[in-house]
Amino acid sequence: MKETQGKAAPEQQLADAIQEAEAEMDTRSRLVHVAARLFADRGIDGVSTRDITTAANANSAAIGYYFKSKENLVREVFESLAGPMNRARLDALTAYELSVGPESILEIEEVARCLIDPAIRMASDPTHDAHYLSRLLLFARALPWTWINDVLAKQYDEVFRRFVAAFQRALPDETYETVSWRYDFLVGAILYTFRYF
Repeated sequence: MKETQGKAAPEQQLADAIQEAEAEMDTRSRLVHVAARLFADRGIDGVSTRDITTAANANSAAIGYYFKSKENLVREVFESLAGPMNRARLDALTAYELSVGPESILEIEEVARCLIDPAIRMASDPTHDAHYLSRLLLFARALPWTWINDVLAKQYDEVFRRFVAAFQRALPDETYETVSWRYDFLVGAILYTFRYF
């Protein structure tokens, strides 16, 4: 490891900080954190429960004890990653809508900002688990499991409904279908941006 003036390289400092944070977590939280990182690196189906418990320094039965199954652990990982980000998005949108009133046409840039800013802020912080979300979403979309669609719907359906409705208020002359497609393209652009973090 290269050291500069008695300090570790930034990459090593980050790795040390993550390792220290993992050590301070309780077992359940550590399993979720480690699973998020491993799923993002290797895909959900590329990681065994033993891989997770070993990396988390936990008993091999810990996933069964805390989550009952790998599927429930995946659900918890998505809740821990997407939940806070989506709540921040919805809170920002609610605050903006309240600030302009229920009858006003919304500004498209402000609606987009409510969707984009929380995502970029969380994804750009490598010490925040949401940093792993975009890769995890890409892996999840490629899986043939029907239950994964339920997991994603639980995290994103309300966000879709609220933001499409807000974009329709900003673009009153556009059809629901057009606004929905534009929303999907915007989400794709956000996910593409995540790869730089």
